[in-house]
Amino acid sequence: MIIELDLATPWEPPAPPPRRVRRWSAAVLVAVVALGVLVAAAPRRPDGPAFTIEHNVLNVAGAGGRIFVGRFHSVGSAPRLHAMRLSDGAELWSTQITPQQRLALATAQVVVLSTDWTEDASWSTIAVLDAATGGRLWHRDTVQVLGRAGGTMVVEDMAGADPDAEPPPGPDDDPAVNRAPVRRQRHYLGLDERTGATVWTLEVPAGSAAEAGWDQHTTYKLLHLAQLDPDGLLRLRDPATGAITGSHRLAWSGTIASFTVSKGRPGQVIVFPAGQRGAAIFDLDTGERLWGWSGKMYGGLLQCGPDRYCGGADTGLDNVDVRTGRIVWHIDRYAGILHIGARTMVLGSYIQPDAESASYVVVDAATGRLQRKIEGWRLIGARGEHLIVSHPGDRGGALLGVLDPGSGVVALFGKAPQWYGMPECTADEEHLACVAVGALSVWRLPPTRRP
Repeated sequence: MIIELDLATPWEPPAPPPRRVRRWSAAVLVAVVALGVLVAAAPRRPDGPAFTIEHNVLNVAGAGGRIFVGRFHSVGSAPRLHAMRLSDGAELWSTQITPQQRLALATAQVVVLSTDWTEDASWSTIAVLDAATGGRLWHRDTVQVLGRAGGTMVVEDMAGADPDAEPPPGPDDDPAVNRAPVRRQRHYLGLDERTGATVWTLEVPAGSAAEAGWDQHTTYKLLHLAQLDPDGLLRLRDPATGAITGSHRLAWSGTIASFTVSKGRPGQVIVFPAGQRGAAIFDLDTGERLWGWSGKMYGGLLQCGPDRYCGGADTGLDNVDVRTGRIVWHIDRYAGILHIGARTMVLGSYIQPDAESASYVVVDAATGRLQRKIEGWRLIGARGEHLIVSHPGDRGGALLGVLDPGSGVVALFGKAPQWYGMPECTADEEHLACVAVGALSVWRLPPTRRP
């Protein structure tokens, strides 16, 4: 099940990309420590959802003030896709879809349905609908959607690709050694999201590698495409137009396992050479090798601050200076980054206990100093500097709140009567949408202070 709520375009009340809202008078803080955090007074409005769909919800996506819901209406019937106004749940349109189609993504302009050929296929057939009317706009076979930029949808054409070409690691393979991907030519397309017309094409030859840079705060939003050749030539492209925006020569050559372009301060390129351990970090402008990192390819490095990388391992998390590779701080056990704020980071362990005994920590982003533990509250979403959390309640329900990691205060805003397992949730500036046991609930979120 996929739930995505990306309100990148304003609607009736204003609403930008994934964040959350204000619709609540200031909470009166109660001086009681509950499970390691302070809890604000009960909300002054009904604590139930703004609206619900009680049965047979398959998946949900949203954008532009609308929420799109795929659901069955009865056993044996074909599912339908419903478009609803996010502010009050009023239905705008509905259309029949096939049982194999799932919601892949939505923008203010279009809704994208994906039909996977097999359960674990890396390609699919996509059908694109008009977000305002539900009308069918276009479809395309054998593609993998990478993301979008402006009105351009970026896909990889997977025609001729073999899903079984890359064998799994063998029992004698060293997991710390970077594995080279299968050599094949890759074909990327920029498509007009309204018409499906080709805006640009990119052929990446076998032996070269491509990397997509996403906005961490907006679902599927692409910031750049990059191509690295075995001789160290790196080219950056605008994903909206396909135009080359920068060309750089790295002081390196060889077989590429993976690479990442970091456009923070300073701009850098992280290259994982195939057949070797760790990564080499290069200055984007000069191409000079700056330092090396000994961690695993799929354990980081992740940009976690303007001048910091974070790399996770079984033993914990390293926070690294991007200029020198020096470890600034380390924390044991908590290697999973759940939220990065301006001054704090929220971390979890790779192995979490059940929802009733969840445990996270808030650390100072600059020093790694432990500020507090969050016990019992389950993180279900992010909203700018704040987190949306739940706590098990009576009879399978839950309390819902917004947590300020800096102060440890939870502002309660509602109750969920049915909260079994771990519901899938997402939020924008004003709403929280969750699917639990086939039921969708949408809440209005309370206001938060700006940091």
